[in-house]
Order: sequence, then structure tokens, then C-alpha cells
Amino acid sequence: SSESPDAIGPLLPPQALAARIADVKSGKIAVFYVGPDMLFDLGHIPGARRIGAAGSEEGRQAFSRALEKVPLDTE
Repeated sequence: SSESPDAIGPLLPPQALAARIADVKSGKIAVFYVGPDMLFDLGHIPGARRIGAAGSEEGRQAFSRALEKVPLDTE
């Protein structure tokens, strides 16, 4: 595959995600926040799951564990 080993996806453009916030809140779409906790506390996409900073090996492992828990029928 030509994708980077760090590639994630598929991603929704912001306007498409905004139109589907109800689906995020209900869990039909998985949205993960992978930044500093302080910024999450200041505001985030309603329904987003806080993972913490993913810039470290520990953060990437936390993200990977969170992804494993997402049901296969979740976008």
C-alpha cells in the first residue's frame, strides 16, 4: 500500500461532520480527540472521545486500544 504506516481514515470533511453531529453523539460515528487535555476541556466536538495526546508511544497505544473497542459497524 502507498499509505503511510501512520495514516488513519477515512476522515470526514468538517462540514460533513457538522451535518452529522447527532450520529456522533449516538455513537454511529467515532470521533477521537488526540490532543492536550487542556484544549479538550476548552471545547470539542460533542460526542468526541478523549484519548489524550497521541504524539508519544503511550498516546498511540491508547489510541490503538480505543480503536479496537469501536464496533465494526461504526463509521
